[in-house]
Amino acid sequence: MVRLLLLTIAILLGACTTVPKAIRRAPEPDIPLADVQKNFSAHQGKPVRWGGVLLEVENRETETLLQILGYPLRYNGRPDVTDAAQGRFIIKTHEFLDPAVYAKDRELTVTGRLIELNERQIGRKSLTLPVIESQQLYLWPEAYRGRYYGYRGYSPLYGNYRYGGYGYRGFYYRPRGYFRFGGRYYY
Repeated sequence: MVRLLLLTIAILLGACTTVPKAIRRAPEPDIPLADVQKNFSAHQGKPVRWGGVLLEVENRETETLLQILGYPLRYNGRPDVTDAAQGRFIIKTHEFLDPAVYAKDRELTVTGRLIELNERQIGRKSLTLPVIESQQLYLWPEAYRGRYYGYRGYSPLYGNYRYGGYGYRGFYYRPRGYFRFGGRYYY
């Protein structure tokens, strides 16, 4: 029985380590996208870890450019798409990335170095976007997005109303007086 319990714990802990270490940990200092947009020359060549939602894939002869709408990152490096967007940036990689796999609206996180600015036309507006030369690129699984939510209701894990647990949509009772806004429940 003890062996079975230890094996289960080892498997569960092993499942948590699938995200590459470079993605989980931010480089020192952690440079935000807003600082780079204000003063690119002060940050050129420095390592960054940014993430967001994929907007466009452009495959060229020897490289691929990904246009990303940046979001702040959570503790594990995953983009927090429930927060406000921070702006756009471009990821440059020297490998071919299939647009069917790297599809629009997929979340990803990148680590790399800031190399240049790129002029892009978005509608009728011309924007100058920072370009990251990719060292590590992680495409987050699609099934994870939007499945779990937190609320301050009753939880079988904690057994009280103040600290709610997380669960699959529809399994937990949502007490009266709660309302939903932006994918979260409030009271």
